[in-house]
Amino acid sequence: GGEVLSDGDIYVFGKLRGRALAGLAFDGDGDDDDYDDTQKSSNANNTKSKKKISQARIFATSFDPELICIGNTFTTVDDVNDLVLAGGGKGEGSDTVMVSLDEQGELCFERIAI
Repeated sequence: GGEVLSDGDIYVFGKLRGRALAGLAFDGDGDDDDYDDTQKSSNANNTKSKKKISQARIFATSFDPELICIGNTFTTVDDVNDLVLAGGGKGEGSDTVMVSLDEQGELCFERIAI
């Protein structure tokens, strides 16, 4: 497979194989409209600081990657098949998948019908 890199979203209208890395401009510290700063975490001084979460997404009409990464969160395809894609859900039977980060900053895989 190949490698797709993007500072923002990735859209593949075809087979996604190899590695897909989206939201690479994400550093978690800057003030950027592409990131959600609603999640809070506490630091050593017990004051609240905002944890930034990348809003980048990966979309593919045929989903078979080796590695998926959004911001600084990644997983291999073996983890995806075992945990998420083996289940049904919206668009069951479809190979079209959208990947994003949830409120906790974890990868969220969703089958979608188009």
